[in-house]
Amino acid sequence: MSSFVKKTPLDIVGHRFVTAFGDVAWYSKPEPSLMPDINTTLRTIASWCYLIKTDLTQAFHQIPLCQSSLKYCGVATPFRRIRVYTRSAMGMPGSETAIKEMMCRVLVDDLHCGGDLPETLLSNWRRILGSLDNRNLRLSPTKTIICPKSTTILCWIWSQGTLQASPHRFVVL
Repeated sequence: MSSFVKKTPLDIVGHRFVTAFGDVAWYSKPEPSLMPDINTTLRTIASWCYLIKTDLTQAFHQIPLCQSSLKYCGVATPFRRIRVYTRSAMGMPGSETAIKEMMCRVLVDDLHCGGDLPETLLSNWRRILGSLDNRNLRLSPTKTIICPKSTTILCWIWSQGTLQASPHRFVVL
């Protein structure tokens, strides 16, 4: 089922096309995938003195769907037409796993790049940009922050080479 939803005040004025993928989920069987464990990721990030934080531009739309899957990705629109998704979409079954798996293959350490020296950071950043370019993936310039003083990664606060548990990580009962 698809519909138009009014955008929030923070968004540009207008409406957003939204699809509920419940019926698609019936036919979808996402493949299991292995992700890097959090402990290894945190140990790697903790060794960095310099960091770049970024995100993909419209990440879901950068993943094409398999041709044989398209027959399951048609949805009725408010215009009495059928829309067939040819690319992944937010909320589509398996799309979150596909993005994480792709990012692990492309970047190894998700959307953070680091190094113990500015030169190492620059070298790693160039390799990441090259990997993304080879796969025709694009980053969001507005979400790219070079050498932040601190940032939150996996519910931990990285601050110039140190990691601390985020206060949001603990729940008081």
